Amino acid sequence: MACPLVAGAVSRLLQCKETLSWELLFGDLIHTRMVAGLGNVNFLAAYNIKDSDRKPELSLVTYRINDEEGGDGDNRADAGETLEIYPTFKNAWGQAENIRFWIKTGFYNEGSWVPDDESLISHLQESVDFGNPISSYAKATSATPWRMKISSDCADGRQINLTLFATCDNMQGTLAQRFTLTVENGVEVGGLIEEDMTLYPNVHYIVTNNLAVPDGVTLTIKPGTILKFKDNTGISVSNNGTIDAIGTPDSMIIFTRADASNGHVSGFRFNTNSGRNIVSYAIFEDLYFKGSLLTDDRLLARTALNNCIIRNVTTAGGGTLYSGADIAQERIQVYNNVVERGIAWNGGGAARNRIAYRNSMD
Repeated sequence: MACPLVAGAVSRLLQCKETLSWELLFGDLIHTRMVAGLGNVNFLAAYNIKDSDRKPELSLVTYRINDEEGGDGDNRADAGETLEIYPTFKNAWGQAENIRFWIKTGFYNEGSWVPDDESLISHLQESVDFGNPISSYAKATSATPWRMKISSDCADGRQINLTLFATCDNMQGTLAQRFTLTVENGVEVGGLIEEDMTLYPNVHYIVTNNLAVPDGVTLTIKPGTILKFKDNTGISVSNNGTIDAIGTPDSMIIFTRADASNGHVSGFRFNTNSGRNIVSYAIFEDLYFKGSLLTDDRLLARTALNNCIIRNVTTAGGGTLYSGADIAQERIQVYNNVVERGIAWNGGGAARNRIAYRNSMD
């Protein structure tokens, strides 16, 4: 019987009182319950609500980064860039007018302020006019950005703790909502390589898009080089392209996930007839993928994989660590991996002195 009674009372309330929107009506009913958050609906209290009684309640929904003027335009936080932050707020109940917001480095923990390293970010404003009112239960994005500059010395993958504060007319208290900004510091590589490229060990590389090596182009990776892969990226060598990744026993090449990413790579594909692909003294680690990590789709590719380590890798979707017609494997250590279809599949090439242990085969 409760639903018909409530429906009838709501209908009568609408007849007796002009309400600007259903959202305001719902807000009035929610905020005038007998016990805050729990008790029965109090229709008399809802009827007596005035505009001045409706207090805005702001919350941070998301934010957008713009670095087109102060950075490389990829809308990610890179060391040395000046960022523009555009927050999106949601408002509950009363109309939010004259919204202002600001950001500080640090956060509250059980009521106590915990500062983060203030040398990592320079805030370029004291407060910002949001520029838009927000009606009851609506969302809006700031017309004016908050501007901050990230130190060029900020480490790659550093997560900076920030707190966004906001207030507006007729609002009780001040919004203080924590969020985290993850900074990248390295040379971003990805996309189609149009000419021979060499990667060096004294540079921190972040693969942000699939790295494609086309016909007639060679990708050379020097000993000691580290490539960190963003999610859904990998390396693809096609036609007569060539990869020459030769490390040394004391300076191995490392292929791993980027900081603050999940390691979801698209894999390493050698779809080439060049016959010159060599990956030697390299480590593949902390990666997750569907399908095969290393794939050779050409019968005569003869990709050489030797003196390598594959560890802490997980496959999904019936995946294997490597597959194809002819990946020649020599002196390979394979351990601490979770593999669905086995280590090698669909040929896998000749294997000599391969050591596999502590691997889980689902």
